[in-house]
Amino acid sequence: MAAVGSRRRAISKYSLTEVKNQACGLIDFYFILQDEESLGDALLVANSRWGRFPKLASAAVARMLDATGSKAQALASLANVIFAYILMSHSFVSELIDDDLGCPLSDAEFSDEPGLTTAEIFLRFRESYRCEINDPPRCNQDGFRVRNARNIDLIRSDSISKNAGVKKVQVFLTKLKDGNPVHARGLKHRCYKIGDLMIALQCPRKYLIVTSDAAFADFARVLRRDCQLLPSLAALLSQRSAPLSPVKTVASESGLGA
Repeated sequence: MAAVGSRRRAISKYSLTEVKNQACGLIDFYFILQDEESLGDALLVANSRWGRFPKLASAAVARMLDATGSKAQALASLANVIFAYILMSHSFVSELIDDDLGCPLSDAEFSDEPGLTTAEIFLRFRESYRCEINDPPRCNQDGFRVRNARNIDLIRSDSISKNAGVKKVQVFLTKLKDGNPVHARGLKHRCYKIGDLMIALQCPRKYLIVTSDAAFADFARVLRRDCQLLPSLAALLSQRSAPLSPVKTVASESGLGA
């Protein structure tokens, strides 16, 4: 995460949930690599399983490809990335923004029980980060959508944005507004479909949204928030620097006032 000047760095609980979701993607790849003969075989399995390789996992793999060694060394390198990612997500943030969504997945942490192997620690973390469609909802997303109905409708009806991510959110919001019960049920438990929008809605106006995701520029425009775009991960990887940012989106206090 990059601080803006000397300003405080903040994150909402839902943003922290997405950080830990990225960690779960790395953990999933860790177990794929553990089961396969080589890093190359693991990459083939991951690509066939996911279709599009997660961005953070791509960065981690790029780091591993830079180092020569055995599969055991690759696993150790990946484990270090995963542990560091979670630790940095806490140490780089100085403030937690009040969150009325109440997503419990942000509370997932690595077990500090003595004697556990790395794989056991990762497995426990992965199991604690779970939100299934058929489970009773453990968050307050229904209330969150009601309280933000006006702004959600502004995003849904915006005709200026050409961003593909924004368009996908608009299509999903339109289906919800039309009363499609399948999509309504999916939203309650699969909020990642509008996760970026929820992050933008949670950012107070006195904060600056700092992100590499261009969709936030359009969300910020409609919601009258300030936004700063950073270089994309693809651009960073092309320069072979690829710093692993611990958060997808950061809200940093700008002092501009509400």
